[in-house]
Amino acid sequence: MLGGTIIACMVTIYIAVTTQDSLVAADYTRHGKGINERLEKDLEAQRRDIRLAPTAQRQPDGSVVFAVSLSSGAGEPAPEFLRLQLAHPTIGAQDRSLTLVQVQPGQYRAQTQDLMAGYWHLSLEDPSGLWRVRSRLPIDP
Repeated sequence: MLGGTIIACMVTIYIAVTTQDSLVAADYTRHGKGINERLEKDLEAQRRDIRLAPTAQRQPDGSVVFAVSLSSGAGEPAPEFLRLQLAHPTIGAQDRSLTLVQVQPGQYRAQTQDLMAGYWHLSLEDPSGLWRVRSRLPIDP
């Protein structure tokens, strides 16, 4: 029993000495400032009373069409396009960025292939990056 404990301690010491520590973020200050900037975008969308209604529809060919309806209480003109960040909740390699193009005033569309079914996290921004609206949306199989 004592021998097993000593061997386990020696292996643990070897692993600790020979492997490099992995940090979540090398520069915590810069990372924290980035979080604050993103939160400011959320607050700016609230100040401008930006409301988005996203939908996703799987097509017969397997692609997914995203449609977004935008309205603003401030009466601002709708931008020509929106940036859409899709984040899979568990598989970062599935994340992707799309450009939603305005097809009618306040109506946007984009299409993508090979999107897994399940709930996705959406982040929609204006072209200048002044505001952001986040949502969660199911993608059907």
